Amino acid sequence: MRQAIERACRRCGVPKFTPHRLRHLAATHARAELGVDVARALCGHSLAAVTEVYSRQVDEQLALKAVKRFG
Repeated sequence: MRQAIERACRRCGVPKFTPHRLRHLAATHARAELGVDVARALCGHSLAAVTEVYSRQVDEQLALKAVKRFG
């Protein structure tokens, strides 16, 4: 799967990415929208602390949303 994605990226002229980036993106969205416990369950992590790696991006997104709303 990874090789197929890399070949497709090369053919389309876009930066390559790995299937792990898709997992990371899904976990980040789950963390932002539904909270750390849901993201933890989706990722299969036994500890919420492991899932907190996604919180930095979520915090940045929330901060940007607040700045856009409140100036």
